[in-house]
Amino acid sequence: MRIPAWLPAVLTLCACSADGRPDEPTPATPRPLPEDVHLRLGAEQLVPDALPAGWGVAETNGAGLPATWSARAAPAAGLALHVMTTNAGSTYNLLLSPEALPADLELSVRVRADTGEEDQGGGLVWRAQGPDDYYVARWNPLEDNVRVYKVEGGVRTLFQNADVEAAADGWHTLGVTMIGDRITVALDGEPLLDTLDETFPGAGRVGLWTKADACTWFDELVVREPRWPEER
Repeated sequence: MRIPAWLPAVLTLCACSADGRPDEPTPATPRPLPEDVHLRLGAEQLVPDALPAGWGVAETNGAGLPATWSARAAPAAGLALHVMTTNAGSTYNLLLSPEALPADLELSVRVRADTGEEDQGGGLVWRAQGPDDYYVARWNPLEDNVRVYKVEGGVRTLFQNADVEAAADGWHTLGVTMIGDRITVALDGEPLLDTLDETFPGAGRVGLWTKADACTWFDELVVREPRWPEER
């Protein structure tokens, strides 16, 4: 008997597990990364209602209530990462990459504030030696600013601040470049901060960050070989 040409496609769409339940959703096939890209975390690497594979939830100054990170349908976007938390004070909510990446790098992520009475927005972590030691740059629409810090032994130290107004209910791109001891930070392509520090000179994990009760959306995290803004 001839099998209709369309039948394999129907069987594929109706695939079930051995116990008869539909197969669990899996990420779309990721596109090959360009040679200068170390890591990409976007919709292709996500599964609904789950953590990205290999990534770890952590806290700085934790109070025993780790945040919940999962992939969900985002406003004005597709599948994106969302963090839910009821933390407060100087607790920082972290999602860290599976492996350490080179010390010199360029990071970018799209970020959108969701809720938070004490804090909103969030940012990027890099050269992380653990949950208590790393660099972080973050955008906070409650304070209308972008800042870059180091966190050393769980204590946060401010390097620079830039006052900026950006709509809390919109997507914004936060970018960081660090080569050697020089850090530059931009929001939506506009350079805002430029500072020097050598506390953490080596490779480390990268990740996402919010403070206290900030519930935030993150999309399209990309880590690549560094270029200074004037070289882009």
